[in-house]
Amino acid sequence: MRSQASLAVLIPTHNRFPLFQRTLESVLACQRPEDRKVRLIVIENGVRVGVEECLRTTKSWLVPEYLYVQNGNKSLALNAAMDTLDDELAVFLDDDIQVESNLIKQYAEAADHNPNNCFFGGPFAADYVKEPPEWLLKYLPDSAKGWAPVTYESLIPGALWFIGFNWAAYTVDIKRAGGFNPDVGPGAKSGATGQETAMQKALVELGVSPVYIPGALVRHYVPEERCSPEWALERAFKNGVTTGINSNLDMSTSLLFGMPRWMLRENLELQWRALKAALTQDSEDVFQARYNLAQFRGTATGIKALLAQQNKRLK
Repeated sequence: MRSQASLAVLIPTHNRFPLFQRTLESVLACQRPEDRKVRLIVIENGVRVGVEECLRTTKSWLVPEYLYVQNGNKSLALNAAMDTLDDELAVFLDDDIQVESNLIKQYAEAADHNPNNCFFGGPFAADYVKEPPEWLLKYLPDSAKGWAPVTYESLIPGALWFIGFNWAAYTVDIKRAGGFNPDVGPGAKSGATGQETAMQKALVELGVSPVYIPGALVRHYVPEERCSPEWALERAFKNGVTTGINSNLDMSTSLLFGMPRWMLRENLELQWRALKAALTQDSEDVFQARYNLAQFRGTATGIKALLAQQNKRLK
């Protein structure tokens, strides 16, 4: 049984200095939990844009610590922070959010009630520069829409755990799960999304359970270009890559032209649907067909990468 857990608030940041400043100001304004050690660790990865200098001028009960990772890769940045931690509750934020002043206290109280075999997450709201059209919302990821269920129990288990910019886990559990995968997430060569989701899935497989904290709210900045039709298509492709890489495909699968036969059939069907949508000239039908194709092409890209990895291991 753990004693009262120390907290480590982690903010990875990559070349988004103005947004990072907004995030930092909101975190520094958080209420201080009583009788609790709290570290704030900022991990700049990739190009240096003045983050270290900014941290030197802060005035708060929180004293920011600075880490630098040369590779612009979020998973590597988080793993570097893990190397500095022992058995804290790590609270994972991003550099494009603003937090409510009670956020750190909410996580501290949750840890007191759930000291073992749990990870945590809270709701979030979309902070739009310009709201997207209503019809587009169903094609956007949750990060661009917001997520605030009244009760977590009402969700299908495993359908969604917690968003990557508002969750927490004990560092020993993160390390047991092997750390964050640098082949997934921002800065990954694969282009796949979802390194936090992959980690949370690994935690669940280790017997660690999700705990929802409805009072731990953050606001996610969503610029106009990140809730546009073209961005939705780009995100659909990236999510497809993640799906392909995480598929259960094995070397016994029947291939044609280097791809599973079922994918070739599905490609023809999607192309046919896209043609029919174009003939109807219904703008949303056309977009949905493009969206489905983008997802499929991403999945095909991910499966090709998976097959290449499997072939490499066999050689």
